[in-house]
Amino acid sequence: MVLSSTWGSRSLDGRLPGLALQLAAELPLDRYALVLALHPNVWHWHSPYQVRAWMAPYRRAGVALLPPEEGWQAAVVAADLVVGDHGSVMFYAAAADRPIAFAVVEPSELDPASPMARLLVAAPRLDPSQPLRHQLDAVIRDPQHHRYVHLTAEASSAPGQSAALIRALLYEQLRLPEPSAPARTPIVPIPRSPDPTPVTATVMTTVHHRDVVAVERYPAALRLDDPPDGVTHLSVAWRHDDPQLLAAADTVVATIEDTAGRPRRWIRSALGRLPGCTLAAVALTASTSLIGTRSGQLFVARVTVGAPDAACVTAGVLALLANRSTPPVFTLVVGARRHRVRLTPVATTHPARIRTRRTAERERPDH
Repeated sequence: MVLSSTWGSRSLDGRLPGLALQLAAELPLDRYALVLALHPNVWHWHSPYQVRAWMAPYRRAGVALLPPEEGWQAAVVAADLVVGDHGSVMFYAAAADRPIAFAVVEPSELDPASPMARLLVAAPRLDPSQPLRHQLDAVIRDPQHHRYVHLTAEASSAPGQSAALIRALLYEQLRLPEPSAPARTPIVPIPRSPDPTPVTATVMTTVHHRDVVAVERYPAALRLDDPPDGVTHLSVAWRHDDPQLLAAADTVVATIEDTAGRPRRWIRSALGRLPGCTLAAVALTASTSLIGTRSGQLFVARVTVGAPDAACVTAGVLALLANRSTPPVFTLVVGARRHRVRLTPVATTHPARIRTRRTAERERPDH
Protein backbone atom coordinates (compact mmCIF):
# COMPACT_ATOMS: atom_id res chain seq x y z
CA MET A 1 0.00 0.00 0.00
CA VAL A 2 1.34 3.42 -0.97
CA LEU A 3 0.70 6.56 1.06
CA SER A 4 1.23 9.63 -1.09
CA SER A 5 1.46 13.18 0.22
CA THR A 6 1.93 16.39 -1.72
CA TRP A 7 3.48 19.40 0.02
CA GLY A 8 1.98 22.16 2.14
CA SER A 9 -0.25 22.46 5.17
CA ARG A 10 -3.27 21.07 3.29
CA SER A 11 -1.51 17.89 2.21
CA LEU A 12 -1.99 14.45 3.71
CA ASP A 13 1.15 14.83 5.81
CA GLY A 14 0.14 18.35 6.79
CA ARG A 15 -3.43 17.49 7.80
CA LEU A 16 -3.01 13.90 9.03
CA PRO A 17 0.63 13.48 10.05
CA GLY A 18 -0.21 10.44 12.18
CA LEU A 19 -2.07 8.49 9.50
CA ALA A 20 0.89 6.26 8.63
CA LEU A 21 1.30 5.29 12.29
CA GLN A 22 -2.44 4.70 12.63
CA LEU A 23 -2.29 2.34 9.66
CA ALA A 24 0.80 0.60 11.01
CA ALA A 25 -0.99 0.03 14.32
CA GLU A 26 -4.07 -1.46 12.64
CA LEU A 27 -2.58 -3.52 9.82
CA PRO A 28 -0.77 -6.82 10.52
CA LEU A 29 2.87 -6.67 9.44
CA ASP A 30 2.67 -9.93 7.49
CA ARG A 31 -0.38 -8.96 5.44
CA TYR A 32 0.28 -5.32 4.58
CA ALA A 33 3.39 -3.45 3.45
CA LEU A 34 3.25 0.33 3.85
CA VAL A 35 5.32 2.67 1.68
CA LEU A 36 5.34 6.45 2.17
CA ALA A 37 6.05 8.78 -0.76
CA LEU A 38 6.52 12.45 0.14
CA HIS A 39 6.60 15.21 -2.47
CA PRO A 40 10.20 16.25 -3.33
CA ASN A 41 9.37 19.79 -2.17
CA VAL A 42 9.00 18.45 1.38
CA TRP A 43 12.51 17.02 1.22
CA HIS A 44 14.06 20.13 -0.33
CA TRP A 45 12.29 22.64 1.92
CA HIS A 46 13.01 20.89 5.23
CA SER A 47 16.20 18.98 4.22
CA PRO A 48 16.66 15.20 3.98
CA TYR A 49 18.15 15.11 7.48
CA GLN A 50 15.04 16.71 9.02
CA VAL A 51 12.62 14.55 7.03
CA ARG A 52 14.38 11.35 8.07
CA ALA A 53 14.40 12.52 11.69
CA TRP A 54 10.66 13.21 11.56
CA MET A 55 10.01 9.86 9.90
CA ALA A 56 12.12 7.78 12.30
CA PRO A 57 9.04 6.59 14.28
CA TYR A 58 7.36 5.62 11.00
CA ARG A 59 10.34 3.53 9.94
CA ARG A 60 10.57 1.83 13.34
CA ALA A 61 6.92 0.86 12.88
CA GLY A 62 7.73 -0.82 9.56
CA VAL A 63 6.73 2.00 7.18
CA ALA A 64 9.22 2.26 4.31
CA LEU A 65 10.15 5.80 3.25
CA LEU A 66 10.81 6.23 -0.47
CA PRO A 67 13.63 8.56 -1.55
CA PRO A 68 12.56 11.77 -3.32
CA GLU A 69 14.45 11.08 -6.56
CA GLU A 70 12.52 8.06 -7.73
CA GLY A 71 10.65 5.01 -6.57
CA TRP A 72 7.09 6.23 -6.30
CA GLN A 73 6.36 5.21 -9.90
CA ALA A 74 7.29 1.57 -9.38
CA ALA A 75 5.59 1.55 -5.97
CA VAL A 76 2.33 2.76 -7.53
CA VAL A 77 2.54 0.11 -10.25
CA ALA A 78 2.98 -2.61 -7.61
CA ALA A 79 0.44 -1.26 -5.10
CA ASP A 80 -2.83 -2.94 -4.20
CA LEU A 81 -4.04 0.46 -3.00
CA VAL A 82 -2.85 4.07 -3.13
CA VAL A 83 -4.04 6.44 -0.39
CA GLY A 84 -3.39 10.14 -0.63
CA ASP A 85 -4.53 13.70 -1.16
CA HIS A 86 -5.05 16.08 -4.09
CA GLY A 87 -1.48 15.57 -5.36
CA SER A 88 -0.89 14.36 -8.89
CA VAL A 89 0.32 10.90 -7.79
CA MET A 90 -3.28 9.96 -7.06
CA PHE A 91 -4.28 10.83 -10.61
CA TYR A 92 -1.38 8.81 -12.01
CA ALA A 93 -2.41 5.87 -9.82
CA ALA A 94 -5.95 6.02 -11.13
CA ALA A 95 -4.60 6.21 -14.70
CA ALA A 96 -2.54 3.09 -13.97
CA ASP A 97 -5.78 1.32 -12.93
CA ARG A 98 -4.78 1.10 -9.27
CA PRO A 99 -7.45 1.24 -6.54
CA ILE A 100 -7.31 4.63 -4.81
CA ALA A 101 -8.84 6.27 -1.74
CA PHE A 102 -8.54 9.86 -0.55
CA ALA A 103 -7.66 10.49 3.08
CA VAL A 104 -7.54 14.27 2.61
CA VAL A 105 -9.75 16.23 0.20
CA GLU A 106 -9.00 19.88 -0.61
CA PRO A 107 -11.09 20.96 -3.64
CA SER A 108 -10.01 24.57 -3.11
CA GLU A 109 -6.51 23.61 -4.25
CA LEU A 110 -7.76 22.59 -7.71
CA ASP A 111 -9.52 23.99 -10.74
CA PRO A 112 -13.12 22.73 -10.32
CA ALA A 113 -13.25 21.83 -14.03
CA SER A 114 -10.03 19.81 -13.96
CA PRO A 115 -10.00 16.00 -14.20
CA MET A 116 -8.29 15.84 -10.79
CA ALA A 117 -11.10 17.82 -9.14
CA ARG A 118 -13.64 15.45 -10.64
CA LEU A 119 -11.60 12.47 -9.46
CA LEU A 120 -11.84 13.82 -5.91
CA VAL A 121 -15.61 13.62 -6.20
CA ALA A 122 -15.73 10.18 -7.83
CA ALA A 123 -13.21 8.24 -5.71
CA PRO A 124 -13.89 6.83 -2.22
CA ARG A 125 -12.81 8.68 0.91
CA LEU A 126 -11.44 7.25 4.11
CA ASP A 127 -12.72 8.23 7.52
CA PRO A 128 -9.62 8.34 9.76
CA SER A 129 -11.84 8.67 12.85
CA GLN A 130 -13.03 5.09 12.27
CA PRO A 131 -11.05 1.81 12.09
CA LEU A 132 -9.26 1.80 8.75
CA ARG A 133 -8.56 -1.85 7.95
CA HIS A 134 -12.09 -2.71 6.80
CA GLN A 135 -12.32 0.54 4.84
CA LEU A 136 -9.09 -0.25 3.00
CA ASP A 137 -10.02 -3.86 2.31
CA ALA A 138 -13.36 -2.74 0.85
CA VAL A 139 -11.60 -0.45 -1.62
CA ILE A 140 -9.07 -3.14 -2.57
CA ARG A 141 -11.87 -5.65 -3.23
CA ASP A 142 -13.91 -3.13 -5.24
CA PRO A 143 -13.79 -4.30 -8.89
CA GLN A 144 -15.09 -0.93 -10.13
CA HIS A 145 -11.92 1.11 -9.74
CA HIS A 146 -11.60 1.16 -13.55
CA ARG A 147 -14.59 3.51 -13.55
CA TYR A 148 -12.13 6.42 -13.54
CA VAL A 149 -11.05 5.69 -17.12
CA HIS A 150 -13.19 8.49 -18.54
CA LEU A 151 -11.36 10.94 -16.25
CA THR A 152 -7.83 9.62 -16.56
CA ALA A 153 -8.14 9.50 -20.35
CA GLU A 154 -7.80 13.28 -20.18
CA ALA A 155 -4.28 12.98 -18.77
CA SER A 156 -2.87 13.11 -22.29
CA SER A 157 -4.23 13.94 -25.74
CA ALA A 158 -1.42 11.88 -27.29
CA PRO A 159 -0.74 8.79 -25.15
CA GLY A 160 2.72 7.37 -25.69
CA GLN A 161 3.90 10.34 -27.73
CA SER A 162 4.84 12.84 -25.04
CA ALA A 163 8.59 12.27 -25.25
CA ALA A 164 8.69 12.99 -28.98
CA LEU A 165 6.32 15.96 -28.80
CA ILE A 166 8.03 17.63 -25.85
CA ARG A 167 11.51 17.13 -27.28
CA ALA A 168 10.44 18.59 -30.62
CA LEU A 169 8.96 21.64 -28.90
CA LEU A 170 12.04 22.22 -26.75
CA TYR A 171 14.43 22.09 -29.70
CA GLU A 172 12.14 24.38 -31.67
CA GLN A 173 12.22 26.93 -28.84
CA LEU A 174 16.00 26.62 -28.61
CA ARG A 175 16.28 27.01 -32.40
CA LEU A 176 18.47 23.96 -32.58
CA PRO A 177 18.25 20.94 -34.87
CA GLU A 178 16.52 18.02 -33.23
CA PRO A 179 18.52 14.76 -32.91
CA SER A 180 17.68 12.18 -35.54
CA ALA A 181 17.43 9.32 -33.03
CA PRO A 182 13.88 8.63 -31.87
CA ALA A 183 12.85 10.04 -28.52
CA ARG A 184 12.37 7.18 -26.07
CA THR A 185 10.54 6.86 -22.78
CA PRO A 186 12.48 4.51 -20.49
CA ILE A 187 10.74 1.82 -18.53
CA VAL A 188 10.17 2.70 -14.87
CA PRO A 189 13.30 1.46 -13.07
CA ILE A 190 13.16 -1.03 -10.25
CA PRO A 191 13.41 1.16 -7.15
CA ARG A 192 16.23 1.05 -4.70
CA SER A 193 15.26 -0.74 -1.52
CA PRO A 194 13.79 1.80 0.93
CA ASP A 195 15.94 0.08 3.58
CA PRO A 196 13.15 -0.29 6.14
CA THR A 197 14.10 -0.51 9.78
CA PRO A 198 13.32 -4.06 10.99
CA VAL A 199 10.47 -4.27 13.48
CA THR A 200 12.10 -6.35 16.20
CA ALA A 201 9.53 -5.90 18.99
CA THR A 202 6.03 -7.02 18.11
CA VAL A 203 2.72 -7.73 19.76
CA MET A 204 1.71 -11.21 18.61
CA THR A 205 -1.89 -12.31 18.58
CA THR A 206 -2.54 -16.03 18.19
CA VAL A 207 -5.63 -18.12 17.55
CA HIS A 208 -5.25 -21.84 18.21
CA HIS A 209 -7.60 -24.51 16.84
CA ARG A 210 -6.54 -28.15 17.04
CA ASP A 211 -3.21 -28.37 15.17
CA VAL A 212 -3.48 -24.96 13.49
CA VAL A 213 -2.14 -21.73 14.96
CA ALA A 214 -2.79 -18.40 13.23
CA VAL A 215 -0.42 -15.54 14.08
CA GLU A 216 -0.70 -11.83 13.44
CA ARG A 217 1.87 -9.27 14.60
CA TYR A 218 1.91 -5.53 15.06
CA PRO A 219 4.65 -3.05 16.03
CA ALA A 220 4.93 -3.22 19.81
CA ALA A 221 5.63 0.50 20.14
CA LEU A 222 2.18 1.21 18.68
CA ARG A 223 0.09 -1.58 20.20
CA LEU A 224 1.21 -2.11 23.81
CA ASP A 225 -1.54 0.12 25.19
CA ASP A 226 -4.13 -1.07 22.67
CA PRO A 227 -3.67 -4.81 22.11
CA PRO A 228 -5.45 -6.45 19.16
CA ASP A 229 -8.22 -8.96 19.67
CA GLY A 230 -7.19 -12.51 20.56
CA VAL A 231 -4.55 -14.03 22.82
CA THR A 232 -1.57 -11.70 22.78
CA HIS A 233 2.02 -11.64 23.92
CA LEU A 234 5.08 -9.46 23.44
CA SER A 235 7.88 -10.85 21.28
CA VAL A 236 11.24 -9.06 21.29
CA ALA A 237 14.50 -9.74 19.49
CA TRP A 238 17.48 -10.12 21.81
CA ARG A 239 19.27 -7.25 20.07
CA HIS A 240 16.32 -4.86 20.31
CA ASP A 241 17.46 -1.37 21.33
CA ASP A 242 14.75 -0.68 23.98
CA PRO A 243 15.70 -2.34 27.29
CA GLN A 244 12.23 -1.70 28.75
CA LEU A 245 10.53 -3.66 25.99
CA LEU A 246 13.11 -6.42 26.32
CA ALA A 247 12.48 -6.62 30.06
CA ALA A 248 8.73 -6.93 29.42
CA ALA A 249 9.05 -9.63 26.75
CA ASP A 250 6.96 -12.79 26.94
CA THR A 251 9.16 -14.43 24.30
CA VAL A 252 12.68 -13.46 23.29
CA VAL A 253 14.41 -14.58 20.10
CA ALA A 254 18.14 -14.59 19.29
CA THR A 255 20.27 -15.64 16.34
CA ILE A 256 22.88 -18.36 16.67
CA GLU A 257 25.51 -15.61 16.41
CA ASP A 258 24.01 -13.89 19.47
CA THR A 259 24.65 -17.03 21.51
CA ALA A 260 28.32 -17.53 20.55
CA GLY A 261 27.34 -20.97 19.27
CA ARG A 262 25.93 -22.11 22.63
CA PRO A 263 22.15 -21.91 22.23
CA ARG A 264 21.22 -24.01 25.28
CA ARG A 265 23.39 -22.02 27.62
CA TRP A 266 22.00 -18.79 26.17
CA ILE A 267 18.40 -19.96 26.67
CA ARG A 268 19.05 -20.70 30.34
CA SER A 269 20.81 -17.36 30.78
CA ALA A 270 18.12 -15.34 28.99
CA LEU A 271 15.30 -16.87 31.01
CA GLY A 272 17.27 -16.21 34.17
CA ARG A 273 17.85 -12.55 33.25
CA LEU A 274 14.23 -11.98 32.17
CA PRO A 275 12.00 -13.36 34.95
CA GLY A 276 8.81 -12.44 33.11
CA CYS A 277 9.80 -14.24 29.93
CA THR A 278 8.02 -17.52 29.12
CA LEU A 279 10.01 -18.80 26.12
CA ALA A 280 13.48 -18.13 24.77
CA ALA A 281 14.32 -19.18 21.23
CA VAL A 282 17.39 -19.33 19.04
CA ALA A 283 17.21 -19.34 15.24
CA LEU A 284 19.71 -22.09 14.42
CA THR A 285 19.14 -21.92 10.67
CA ALA A 286 16.57 -20.29 8.40
CA SER A 287 14.19 -23.20 9.03
CA THR A 288 15.17 -24.55 12.46
CA SER A 289 14.81 -23.04 15.93
CA LEU A 290 15.64 -24.25 19.42
CA ILE A 291 12.97 -23.16 21.90
CA GLY A 292 13.24 -23.41 25.67
CA THR A 293 10.68 -23.00 28.44
CA ARG A 294 11.09 -21.73 31.97
CA SER A 295 10.44 -25.26 33.27
CA GLY A 296 13.46 -26.56 31.37
CA GLN A 297 11.72 -28.12 28.35
CA LEU A 298 13.50 -27.86 25.03
CA PHE A 299 11.98 -28.22 21.57
CA VAL A 300 13.47 -28.21 18.11
CA ALA A 301 11.03 -26.61 15.66
CA ARG A 302 11.77 -27.39 12.01
CA VAL A 303 9.76 -25.71 9.29
CA THR A 304 9.10 -28.24 6.54
CA VAL A 305 6.91 -26.02 4.35
CA GLY A 306 7.52 -22.29 3.95
CA ALA A 307 9.97 -20.09 5.81
CA PRO A 308 8.42 -18.01 8.62
CA ASP A 309 10.89 -16.36 10.95
CA ALA A 310 11.75 -17.72 14.37
CA ALA A 311 9.57 -15.19 16.20
CA CYS A 312 6.43 -16.47 14.45
CA VAL A 313 7.38 -20.11 15.06
CA THR A 314 7.95 -19.32 18.74
CA ALA A 315 4.55 -17.63 18.90
CA GLY A 316 2.98 -20.79 17.53
CA VAL A 317 4.74 -22.97 20.11
CA LEU A 318 3.65 -20.63 22.90
CA ALA A 319 0.03 -20.98 21.79
CA LEU A 320 0.33 -24.77 21.77
CA LEU A 321 1.89 -24.89 25.23
CA ALA A 322 -0.78 -22.55 26.59
CA ASN A 323 -3.38 -25.05 25.39
CA ARG A 324 -1.37 -28.00 26.76
CA SER A 325 -1.06 -29.47 23.29
CA THR A 326 2.24 -30.07 21.50
CA PRO A 327 1.51 -32.16 18.40
CA PRO A 328 4.54 -33.45 16.49
CA VAL A 329 3.44 -31.46 13.42
CA PHE A 330 1.30 -28.33 13.33
CA THR A 331 0.25 -25.74 10.79
CA LEU A 332 1.35 -22.16 11.32
CA VAL A 333 -0.63 -19.48 9.48
CA VAL A 334 1.23 -16.17 9.07
CA GLY A 335 -0.46 -13.55 6.94
CA ALA A 336 -1.86 -15.33 3.89
CA ARG A 337 0.67 -18.18 4.02
CA ARG A 338 0.49 -21.59 5.67
CA HIS A 339 3.57 -23.35 6.99
CA ARG A 340 4.14 -26.84 8.35
CA VAL A 341 6.26 -27.08 11.47
CA ARG A 342 7.65 -30.27 13.02
CA LEU A 343 8.07 -30.00 16.79
CA THR A 344 10.47 -32.39 18.49
CA PRO A 345 11.14 -32.48 22.25
CA VAL A 346 14.84 -32.59 23.08
CA ALA A 347 16.03 -34.76 25.96
CA THR A 348 17.83 -32.63 28.50
CA THR A 349 19.70 -35.51 30.18
CA HIS A 350 21.20 -36.83 26.93
CA PRO A 351 21.26 -33.78 24.68
CA ALA A 352 20.64 -34.43 21.03
CA ARG A 353 23.00 -32.82 18.64
CA ILE A 354 21.58 -29.52 17.49
CA ARG A 355 22.32 -28.66 13.90
CA THR A 356 23.24 -24.98 13.43
CA ARG A 357 24.45 -22.96 10.49
CA ARG A 358 28.02 -23.53 11.65
CA THR A 359 27.75 -27.31 11.93
CA ALA A 360 25.97 -27.46 8.58
CA GLU A 361 28.87 -25.58 6.99
CA ARG A 362 31.43 -27.89 8.62
CA GLU A 363 29.58 -30.95 7.29
CA ARG A 364 29.64 -29.76 3.70
CA PRO A 365 31.88 -31.98 1.48
CA ASP A 366 34.18 -29.06 0.62
CA HIS A 367 35.07 -28.41 4.30
